[in-house]
Amino acid sequence: DRPDARPPGASIEGSCSQSARLLAAAAVAQKRRPVAASLLKVYRMLELVANFLLLAVGLWVIDPWAMLLPFAILWYLPAAWRTHSLLQPLTYPIQNFVVDDFSLLGMHPSQRRARKMYMIALLRVVLLLAILPAGSSFSPLPKGIKDFFLNLEAMEIFEKQIYMARLWGALGTVVVALSVLWVLATLFMFSGLVHEPFGAEKDEMALQVVEELAREIDLSRKLPASDCRQQLKTLREKVPTLKLTSAPDTLGPALGTIAHLGADIVNIRTLVVHGHVAFAFLLAGTLAATLYELVMATESRSLRVIREAWG
Repeated sequence: DRPDARPPGASIEGSCSQSARLLAAAAVAQKRRPVAASLLKVYRMLELVANFLLLAVGLWVIDPWAMLLPFAILWYLPAAWRTHSLLQPLTYPIQNFVVDDFSLLGMHPSQRRARKMYMIALLRVVLLLAILPAGSSFSPLPKGIKDFFLNLEAMEIFEKQIYMARLWGALGTVVVALSVLWVLATLFMFSGLVHEPFGAEKDEMALQVVEELAREIDLSRKLPASDCRQQLKTLREKVPTLKLTSAPDTLGPALGTIAHLGADIVNIRTLVVHGHVAFAFLLAGTLAATLYELVMATESRSLRVIREAWG
């Protein structure tokens, strides 16, 4: 379960860092409620697919400019209202797609009711699922409406590059199927057949254990790398579900991040060359925000984290 949507380096309600609290919460949840924790991990992944990846894939069909107002109303403004900030969803974009200050296991120290946010999330996902078929050849919409809503440039690319159309079709089918699963799971949670999952109730006992474990993790972080890892191994003997960073766990995401940043730089250049300066500017802003969060999350030692993981 994701206890918070804030940057990993931030701290809330106490002296523990958010990264330590996240690590401790995952360990405590897995120890106390292993089945629920595992199911909620799957649900959270489906939530990101439905609320983010479905939109990203959908923009190959829907004109991005036509989606600008719906995105502002159904993604950005709810996030701004939830975080009490117009700036925070822009500087930390993930908050446009997840619910801040909320844990489905009641393990967030600032737990707030999230029923309305999930109703909005359901609305926007269902809306996307209804709009996407408009790009198909059997769509009954008039040509004028299609031309306004559809991403005609992408349609031309698909007509010229059949392999790209097939690849998008396969990816889109998987994303749509997973999004439908999330919609069904969320509707079931709203049905009243299970205990209210979107309430503000806290698991105070679990939170106390999380706080104690997070405090010990933070104390370990102040030690040299080798001593820190040894101390964390000692903690894991007490809490076997505590997951420590390993070289593969660190190197894989690091290489993926570097490759993604390189692809973004190439895409920015391509957009500028073809005259899409506005999109290039938006992508550059996203890239800058990503780099900033990377530095903050690793406390300005992004590369050293990989080396320390081999210790």
